[in-house]
Amino acid sequence: MSPDPSPPPHRTLGEYIAALVQALRAGDPGGYARLAVLVAPFRGRVALDGEAVVLSWAEAGLVVSADAPGEPVDGTGATDRATVLALLDGRMEVTDALLDGHIEVRGAVDAVHRMLAAIEILLDSSGRVPALQDIARDFRRDGSDGGGGGGRRTAFGPSELRDAERSLLSRLDLLDG
Repeated sequence: MSPDPSPPPHRTLGEYIAALVQALRAGDPGGYARLAVLVAPFRGRVALDGEAVVLSWAEAGLVVSADAPGEPVDGTGATDRATVLALLDGRMEVTDALLDGHIEVRGAVDAVHRMLAAIEILLDSSGRVPALQDIARDFRRDGSDGGGGGGRRTAFGPSELRDAERSLLSRLDLLDG
């Protein structure tokens, strides 16, 4: 019996993002097409644990560039490894990650929408595309999740809402339960 192949070398954030988009293109062409339409006119900065890259779209597909501080972008997003793993494992939803401060997204409404929709496309496909699952496994192997991605970071939790706030959120159908 031959030994297990050695794990791939540590990837940079840009390499992971490029691999995710390439795997999406091969494994879920419809998801890739939705992603392309969604982000093509967009230029965004993405940061993970302090490492940042700038993403844009060209005719050939995704372009990953080194981050240049002060470089104009349409929007920015930042998170950490623990949050990504919690999202992949289904221990956290994107909405909860936003509300709890585990994901920070900044930009005009359209830019924020594009970034969050891109995350949802990748998460939706990750359960069906084996290559995306392989990348997630490599990402997990590349570092430790530190057990994070759980606790609330917001100044208040749902149990601390006043009656008037709870009533308003309920009328707007914005309460979980």
